[in-house]
Amino acid sequence: MSGRGRPVTRGGAIRAVPPGPERTPGRDDEHTVRSVRRALSILSIIAMEAPAIGLSDIGRRTRIDKATALRLLTTMETIGFVARADDGRGFGLGTQFIRLFTARHRELRRLARPHMERLASATGDMVELIELCGTGCVRVDGIPSSHELGLTAPIGRWAPSRVSAGGKAILAFLPDHVVGMTAEDHDGDGRSRCPDTRKIHASMMALIRDRGYAVSVNSDIAGAVLVAAPVFGADGGPVAALSVGVPVDRLRLLDFPRLVSLVRDTADAISGLGARVTVTPSGRAAVEPDGIAPGRRR
Repeated sequence: MSGRGRPVTRGGAIRAVPPGPERTPGRDDEHTVRSVRRALSILSIIAMEAPAIGLSDIGRRTRIDKATALRLLTTMETIGFVARADDGRGFGLGTQFIRLFTARHRELRRLARPHMERLASATGDMVELIELCGTGCVRVDGIPSSHELGLTAPIGRWAPSRVSAGGKAILAFLPDHVVGMTAEDHDGDGRSRCPDTRKIHASMMALIRDRGYAVSVNSDIAGAVLVAAPVFGADGGPVAALSVGVPVDRLRLLDFPRLVSLVRDTADAISGLGARVTVTPSGRAAVEPDGIAPGRRR
């Protein structure tokens, strides 16, 4: 960036440009634009490959040399958009990125919260609102369990969408080519390279659409069963998923059909409100004046 009082990048460091006349476009401006473009391409790769991806893979995927990539990653790390993996061998999404991501559907979360609280009160278990993020899904709101040995999970918790109950509940109602892009072995056109994998996954998605809910065991959270149902938006497509998490040890004590019914009914109630919420081209939530979308759940 260039201009009066705005920062520019030189040699991987960020410094402020003192107030003064507008600078004539040239090499510095081109370099700044290229740096922003490269940083955003790296951030996009990290979002698609969360929870973490190594420096070598980032360089290979973006065609940016490792030294430059590391400088950009370090800069994004200092402002919270990127975080180093726990083992120090890769990079994942930072807290600032998660804040911006969860802000997209702020209105939907506001509308959903009272329904989530009622569901948490009725079950006593952890309730989550889930959205897709790259090949996975992210917890954008949640209420911890009130049980002594109940579950809790932080905002920003990430899980692979193909094994997460919330992720599967959303994917089942999306176009096939979009679903295919979440496969680890996809060919770039949204198709898994393995025909058997495509067939099995298609069958699972059809079953979830027919039932109207998805289940995961020991995959979202170790030692937990999660039941999730999709939340639909103004265009009838899924914008999120609502899930309830129960420790495996308590599952035999539950009335499972009742739990499924509560989750589905609550997701439908949120859809009735969230149907007025759509995502604008800027990525911000906007409220439609009226009308309730029927959704695509059978």
